[in-house]
Amino acid sequence: MDENSEQLSGATVTVSKDSTSTILAYGITNGKGEFKVELPGQEETVFLKISYLGYSSWKQEITDHDRQLEVQLSPSSEELKEVLVESRIIQQRGDTLSFSVSAFKDQKDRVIADVLKKMPGIEIMPGGQIQYQGSPIGKYYINNLDLLEGRYSLANNNISADDVSQVQILENHQPVKLLDSLEFSERASINIKLKNNVTTSGTAELGAGFSPLLWKVKVTPMIFTRKQQAIVTYQSNNTGSDVSREIRDFSITDFGRQEFSIQKRDWLSIRQLAEPPFSQERWLDNNVHLGSANYLIRLKNDVDLKTNISYLNDAQQQMGNTQTRFFTPTDTIDLVEQTSNDLFFNTLQSKFILERNTDDNYLKNEFEVNAHWDSQRGFIDTGNSEILQRLSNPFSVVRNKLRMLKPIGKQLITFRSNTGYTQARQNLNINPGQFEGLLNSEGVFAEVGQAVNSSTFFTDNSPGMIKKIKGVTITSEVGFSLQNKPL
Repeated sequence: MDENSEQLSGATVTVSKDSTSTILAYGITNGKGEFKVELPGQEETVFLKISYLGYSSWKQEITDHDRQLEVQLSPSSEELKEVLVESRIIQQRGDTLSFSVSAFKDQKDRVIADVLKKMPGIEIMPGGQIQYQGSPIGKYYINNLDLLEGRYSLANNNISADDVSQVQILENHQPVKLLDSLEFSERASINIKLKNNVTTSGTAELGAGFSPLLWKVKVTPMIFTRKQQAIVTYQSNNTGSDVSREIRDFSITDFGRQEFSIQKRDWLSIRQLAEPPFSQERWLDNNVHLGSANYLIRLKNDVDLKTNISYLNDAQQQMGNTQTRFFTPTDTIDLVEQTSNDLFFNTLQSKFILERNTDDNYLKNEFEVNAHWDSQRGFIDTGNSEILQRLSNPFSVVRNKLRMLKPIGKQLITFRSNTGYTQARQNLNINPGQFEGLLNSEGVFAEVGQAVNSSTFFTDNSPGMIKKIKGVTITSEVGFSLQNKPL
């Protein structure tokens, strides 16, 4: 409040550890003079400061975080000898929080992921997923366009930090514009705001070493305009860097509905080695190649056509020893095994999307084709016997997803469809044959084999209606779901 007990709108509220420390949280009073600030961490005491132009700042140390304060500011005037105008580090407009990249960036930061890690409330997990205030983000936009559909690590790890002006946090972001006033969203999204209307960005790395021969290649050109965006990458290395992280999908369904899983399931496996308890780059013996092309074009207002295609080829080698000790009533038996595994991964992922997202119409159709041609080979030497393992593990999936929303009168008509087919044919052969007493009547046999054939056809279709009556949203839906899965 001011000196006349009138509400002050637009007062700046900052919270820090003490009067000289970095700001921990930030807020602005609303039209009623009210403010609410939530702290990301647990501090025993914090320093609260409230400022308003033309008034003396109010300062107080707070020990009880959950409390209600009533603050009255007193007028003041000062003669300004010099004025220095700088860009604001943090700005808030409604549910949009904007961070100035230049304020957080230093000379060591090359890509935008390096800067994001320093921003309050933002955390990048080891696998590449971005979290805000402890929850995964919903969308990752570049100039308000969603090019990568959940596979945002490719942009996050390659867009030059020098090309970005702001990182915007869209709190309580509802990605479907037609549902903005009907379905509340607790999830935040990120928008990367570039400095120029036409931006060419990316990274390029090339390195080689000898004895043994090592290499690392990474070329990722990008271009962003108002109506078109493209990211292309080729990456290869044998230095233990897992490039498949850059095409991991962190998508969250727009409607929060449980869907049929199209993830690859491994029914069979060769004898695996335990992973060492230290950084993967120090033990992963790989030979990987990754190619990816991603393109978005805005055909007309709010109508986007997107193509995302990637191919991964990775050969990994594992070598290790295991020692097992058995204690029996009469003896102690030690079993030493030397294991050598070769793992081969070939993965094709492709997605084609047509999306229209306006205030009076929503349509999104996704056609997806994925294929895996994986195989594994293992060799175990026990000292008394040598065991060869061979696994063929292919998998493929075709799926089409359609979502539609259309207002008719005062109702919102909805339709969703999810139809697809998956197929897996896995074969495991062990030479020589094992478990003679169980499988071959005490007789030695050359080989034992297992085969698993699994296919799934699924379809889920449902029309519905959404209606808002006096602040209450009522949703009704009817449809059918079918899944056929012979194994």
